[in-house]
Amino acid sequence: MAAIARGVAVLGDGRSPRSLSGLLDLNAGTVEQGVQDLHECGILEHGRFRDEVARTAVLDAAPAALRHDLHARAARLLHADGASALDVARHLVRARQDGEPWTVPVLREAAEYALVQKETDVALRCLEHAHHVCEPGPTRTALKARLVSVAWRVGPAVAEGYLPSLTEEAEKGWLAPRDIAPITSYLAWSGRLDAAADAITALNRTAGPGATDGGDPAMSAALSASVQWLTMLSPPLRDRLPTLGAGAAKTTGSPHDVADLAHAHAAATLSAAFTEGRADQAVIEAERVLQRYHLGDNTLQPLVIALYALVVVDRLDLALSWCERLLGECSSRSVPAWQAMLSAVRAEIALRQGDLQVAAHQARSALAQIPAPGWGVGLGLLLSALIQAETGMGHHDEAMALLEQPLPDGLFRTVPGMYYLRARGRCHLATGRYHAALGDFQACGELAESWRMDTPLLAPWRLDAAEAWLALGNPAQARSLAEEQLRRGAGEARLRGALLVVLARTDQLRRRLPRLKEAVEVLEGGDDRIQLAIALGELGRAYRALGDFNRGRVFVRKAWHVAKTCGAEPLCRELMPRQGDSGELAPTPVQPGGGDAEPQRDVEALTEAEVRVALLAAHGNTNREIASKLFVTVSTVEQHLTRIYRKLNVKRRRDLPAKLSDSSLTGTV
Repeated sequence: MAAIARGVAVLGDGRSPRSLSGLLDLNAGTVEQGVQDLHECGILEHGRFRDEVARTAVLDAAPAALRHDLHARAARLLHADGASALDVARHLVRARQDGEPWTVPVLREAAEYALVQKETDVALRCLEHAHHVCEPGPTRTALKARLVSVAWRVGPAVAEGYLPSLTEEAEKGWLAPRDIAPITSYLAWSGRLDAAADAITALNRTAGPGATDGGDPAMSAALSASVQWLTMLSPPLRDRLPTLGAGAAKTTGSPHDVADLAHAHAAATLSAAFTEGRADQAVIEAERVLQRYHLGDNTLQPLVIALYALVVVDRLDLALSWCERLLGECSSRSVPAWQAMLSAVRAEIALRQGDLQVAAHQARSALAQIPAPGWGVGLGLLLSALIQAETGMGHHDEAMALLEQPLPDGLFRTVPGMYYLRARGRCHLATGRYHAALGDFQACGELAESWRMDTPLLAPWRLDAAEAWLALGNPAQARSLAEEQLRRGAGEARLRGALLVVLARTDQLRRRLPRLKEAVEVLEGGDDRIQLAIALGELGRAYRALGDFNRGRVFVRKAWHVAKTCGAEPLCRELMPRQGDSGELAPTPVQPGGGDAEPQRDVEALTEAEVRVALLAAHGNTNREIASKLFVTVSTVEQHLTRIYRKLNVKRRRDLPAKLSDSSLTGTV
């Protein structure tokens, strides 16, 4: 009876008297009698254990070797009976024995069924067992490649352990063409840039010149896609990767493996996005990638790169729409790594729109799904968005703590490393470390020049360095950099608007207005609300400095409200130091003795209506003339003037011009 109970526990609900008899080497009569006895003593009910605890206890009581042998025999019986690959594989995995050759395709098929049923752990165990059973060679390498792609669903760190041996097998020429581009992207993600380049070089050498010059279309397409991918991610690799023949370039458009095409098209799309004058083409290509390829293990990274291409060319509306759609697909498939990578893109979109809180939330969510060590060189993009969001919100301690995060090897040889370097510089600039900031921005410039990619679409380092020079008190140097960037090209709205603001800050007061008005006009047509708030604030200050306090107040208040909606608290405080959360001026605190904490002498103590009255009175208008121009009664003008005199601490009208033109009022509302 104990043996029969073990047999029932191993076979589960799928058992039959015949299969149970074959499993235990007992005749059918003995099995039927034993099952009946187990029912009568209350252990079984309707052919199964009444309680799962009892089933587990029966299995645990058996010696491990016996359990493993029973599962191995059960797998053979079920396979012979035509059971599903997944049912057979569950026993093969539990048997923990070296399997026979027939088990490898069964385990591979079972892994794919398990993925459909969202059982990623089961799929991983099936692939690991198949890989263990299989003899070294191309088939085993293909299994390992699939194992890496499935492990990525859980997290890149899970796949990390398989990559070194996979690189060695690739250099032996065992990697199938369909796996070359995906494995190249995984190696590059993990920071193994040189290993990826060596693998491509070895595969190119093994394949021979005929294969890569159109003789073997599949191999040619795979190698070409991988070269494009690696040079897109790490431009310095251009000098060490093989130059493929003309036939290789043509095959990337042929109907070969989906992964090859997806990687090649996505790499070409981002390269177009980083090229001045090709923004429209980049948008067309990005949408083609997003429409053509479905979300999957070997297409996730290409889809993410296509989204980044849309972000680079400032098509945030399209990027957001596609990103939300892909995130919706992920939520129904329970794949945390995919969700994390798309959340990182969503953070970058929100950052460029000025939604600092959304950017920080999405970036933190991505880090929660994939811990920092698992992000590889992708950590540069994620930390870039998070550091800039925290800095913009005034959370400087949080931003500085992120700068302590260990970085992956090879990061600064990649495009994500450039993004991180710029974000670190912006953090230094915001926290008063101006020389450190300038060093980071100049390092961006040196990298861009050495990569032959000196474009502001990759890193607007001249703009950043100009702001650092302004902070260091060198407007001439700032102006030189801004003008140079304008000469080189600044088609993007956010960049042109920001450059105009920098130039205005280096110009004479009366020449600032045209530049600032143009900057506001340009930025109002874009998505970057923070840069718009900065431009509006500068325009308001310029009007104030010229004595137009009313118009200056209007623009500064508008800038404050835009900054407030972005969550940019430091910018809000810079625009209106005494502004409350409601947007109204905070009351002036009163000293314990009853006196004002500071004399209410500047125009910020006045309401907008009082400012209008005060300015007209200062210019010599009578009360009746003021009333006529402002469409109010003379009595209202008199009441305003009474309050104005008290707030500005003057006794008569002729004292107003001196108060309203006092240079100490420059920079206040």
